[in-house]
Amino acid sequence: MVRLAVLSAAVVGILSLGQVWQDRHSTRLASPAKAERCSATRSAPGGRVFHVDPVNGRDDGDGSAARPWRNLSRVLSKELIGDRVRQANWLQRVATRISGQPSKPEWVGNGRAVVRGGDTILLSGGDHGALVLEGIANDNPVTIAAAPGAQAQVEAISVADATNFTFRNLAVTPEQAGIRTFLVSTRPRPDVRPSSNIRFVGLIVDGPGSIANTSPADWVKEGRNGVQLSGECLSLEDSTIRDVRFGVSIYHANRVRIARNTIRGFSVDGVDFTGNDVVIADNVVADHWPTGDRLHPDCMQGQVSPGDPPFRRVSITGNICLSDTANRHSDELQGITIFDGRWSDVTVACNVVRPSIHHGIALYGVEGARIEKNFVLGWENGRTAWIGAFPAKDGREPKNNVIRRNTSVAYINAIHGSEKHPRKVMAAFRMGENAREFRKIMRDPITGVTLEDNAWLRSGPDLSHDRRFRQPAGAAPRGALDVDEAKALVQELCPSALAGGTVSAVRKAPWRTALLRSDVRSAVR
Repeated sequence: MVRLAVLSAAVVGILSLGQVWQDRHSTRLASPAKAERCSATRSAPGGRVFHVDPVNGRDDGDGSAARPWRNLSRVLSKELIGDRVRQANWLQRVATRISGQPSKPEWVGNGRAVVRGGDTILLSGGDHGALVLEGIANDNPVTIAAAPGAQAQVEAISVADATNFTFRNLAVTPEQAGIRTFLVSTRPRPDVRPSSNIRFVGLIVDGPGSIANTSPADWVKEGRNGVQLSGECLSLEDSTIRDVRFGVSIYHANRVRIARNTIRGFSVDGVDFTGNDVVIADNVVADHWPTGDRLHPDCMQGQVSPGDPPFRRVSITGNICLSDTANRHSDELQGITIFDGRWSDVTVACNVVRPSIHHGIALYGVEGARIEKNFVLGWENGRTAWIGAFPAKDGREPKNNVIRRNTSVAYINAIHGSEKHPRKVMAAFRMGENAREFRKIMRDPITGVTLEDNAWLRSGPDLSHDRRFRQPAGAAPRGALDVDEAKALVQELCPSALAGGTVSAVRKAPWRTALLRSDVRSAVR
């Protein structure tokens, strides 16, 4: 038995060395995840169109309009989709059989493929179950979309270790509640490789149940999460996400864009992000409900873990963050925040932010931040909402932060540098139970932050003594601010923002004309 064990170990070792040599010298196709540019947004050459019909399709169909497939999962299991698939070679199979350890398959050409890069799969109306794609790569995007006029429903979209897929106009509606996985994901498990060149367009993602009609204690157990993007060259556009715990999570991703989406009815964070070259633009995040647990909710948050690398080049522009658009039910929502980690080259511009507590826009320890032309307001008789740049929790001062041409209830960095004593300025901030913490942070002037040409709202601390601010910017609205009013305000602040929206046709709030009078418009030009 000892000799057999030694012999087996020797064989596994030899096979492993052989695999290393083959990995280094193989002439097979390289991993598509290393593509030099994003291709999912490119127009693919004209391809063929295939059909899936869960009602009238056939298991022996050929995917034509006359003989559609019945089940897309069955088509995937037969490896009929994709230019390349992951496949273990003979060395890996032998090593796995002897050692019992899983192998690391490599990319091989897919000789069984019927659907290839550039082709489209149209889903007829009905329930198509869960879409699970793993280890499939294409040279050009394969589009999986609802057929024109059809309401194609899936339970989830799970994409792992895949390249070049576009999902368009699908309704994602799960049957099960209480599962903490995301309804749409490009890396559903930590043991699989992330995906690249994946695009989601026009999705409707509905969590099970109604957050408005569920108690926080039940929602924390029953609520589902929306969309997770992990990998490279990923996008989520023109989609709606409703009744979820987390809306969108961008996790350790590079070259990601989420644009023109609506997230309504959420309990934790609207958008979480970690990664490089991240664009979050023209989204609406509104109507937050209590979490039911101890998590602190944010409209948008840079969310890092211990040991994460530095992240660079994040752009957050033209978004609308509203804690409530009608009756008040949010009590702890923060705005656009980065609390932890190392970040550089961050732009937060042309956003309308209304949190239910202090942090409207708050960046901690960021290097090279531009906070410009945002509109931040709180609620009457609530806690003061502000714009601020702070030291990191490890004491690192922010560097090259510019807070310019904003309109806000308050600017916490204005505590130092005015004609009034800092204690008097700080006393005007309604900090409530957090007063001691913020007084400690703001005890000394924060270096690396410049205030330029900002306007302040009368409901906040009086800054008429401070020459760094335009005087004054009128009174903030007292009642609810709806999405159309916020979109019109974004267009006033930054005419080039919300280019894909319909802001020219939205309803104007009666307070907006008085608020954005000529002297304030000059402050945001």
